[in-house]
Amino acid sequence: MINFNGNIIEASEAQLDLNNDFFQNGLIITEKLLVISHKILFAELHYFNLMAAMRMSRIEIPLSFTPEFFENQINNLLEEFPQENLGIRFDVLYHKNKINFTVRAHEIQDLYRFEDYPMDLYRESFVPNTFFDRINFLNPVNHILDIYCQENDFADLLLQNDKKELARSLKGSIFVIKGTTISTPSIEDGAKSSVLRNKILDTAKKLPEFDEVQEGSVFPFAVTKADEVFVAIDGEGIVSLKSFKKTQFSNEYTQSIVNQLFGLS
Repeated sequence: MINFNGNIIEASEAQLDLNNDFFQNGLIITEKLLVISHKILFAELHYFNLMAAMRMSRIEIPLSFTPEFFENQINNLLEEFPQENLGIRFDVLYHKNKINFTVRAHEIQDLYRFEDYPMDLYRESFVPNTFFDRINFLNPVNHILDIYCQENDFADLLLQNDKKELARSLKGSIFVIKGTTISTPSIEDGAKSSVLRNKILDTAKKLPEFDEVQEGSVFPFAVTKADEVFVAIDGEGIVSLKSFKKTQFSNEYTQSIVNQLFGLS
């Protein structure tokens, strides 16, 4: 089941006419979030992140798109899902001054995983870092990179900016822990605007395990020198890498962040 413009329907009923020129000229902005123990996590922050993306895209926001409206549309769909933990995808579809929206949900078995997570550094192209690249548009480049992952048995890819610094991973925000310092690429370096990313940084600043929390340039070699590496994936959770190439990682400090952030302790 999905929420399509406020109506709870079967996903198959929401199919668009293939002759509709939305497919050629339309715009889709996506906000992904988590539901933990039947409660929306950081609902207001996700709302403002979505509204900021719509304003940056020159979309006139309807007066009805209030924080309460945003949360109610998600909660209406949640009535169809008995599971405790869910990933939510809220899509705004914009074309010719008309707005449609969909809300989709899927069950999440594990909000946090420490596992073999095969990754590689993608070198064939760089992440552009313009004003609009920070918005979660539906991007065909990501689908091409997904295919590259499937063909090469990777779970994810490390993406670089044009300075050959880390920008993000294909699926989320990359974090590197070395000693008592946690580092992540800045927005200016190519990171996406993400509520989960920002809340991880806020959480790390409050934990005694960390003396320094850095947003800035992170070079690829920092991954192989790290004690811990994890990826924060909007609408999915957090994945800690057990290894990258020949480097083995632990997850003690990451577990502290997860426990505090998701209330799992």
